[in-house]
Amino acid sequence: QRGYKYHPVDWAVEREFNEVTFQGPLVPLLENKFFVGSAEQGFIKDYQELESGCYYFAISPCVRIGDFNRSSFHQPYFLKLELFYKGKNKEDNEIALKKIMDDAFAFFSQFKTPTTLKKEDGSFDLEINQIEVGSYGIRDSAPYFFVYGTGVAEPRLSQALGEKND
Repeated sequence: QRGYKYHPVDWAVEREFNEVTFQGPLVPLLENKFFVGSAEQGFIKDYQELESGCYYFAISPCVRIGDFNRSSFHQPYFLKLELFYKGKNKEDNEIALKKIMDDAFAFFSQFKTPTTLKKEDGSFDLEINQIEVGSYGIRDSAPYFFVYGTGVAEPRLSQALGEKND
């Protein structure tokens, strides 16, 4: 829906793809591959085969061991639907970021209207009940130029809505 195309991504990628955007400790798997911090690293691995000007989504685990004990809402692993757009230029990416954020805002508003926060680095968070339910921004890490965003992450959304996750 809303013009996104499913793109399956690897859940474990080589260190070079993880380190483009993920700064946390890497969790090794097999064959010199590490679990992704999010599907964003899988999209980076597949970047050359992705079509410019196309909206994608993928679902993957997010393994962020560095978040262990950070707070009751930060989990060392969780499941996330990632939104991704391979831009053509800066203006194109700015338009895509607005679309992705509008789509996410509409989705989360089905449950409760989120608050939008602009961060110092120019990225944005959406929050429900003062709990971040999504992050959105533009990456310009040559040779990668794209927009990223959270479609939904669990159990974070359930936590923000005050639901139990037994």
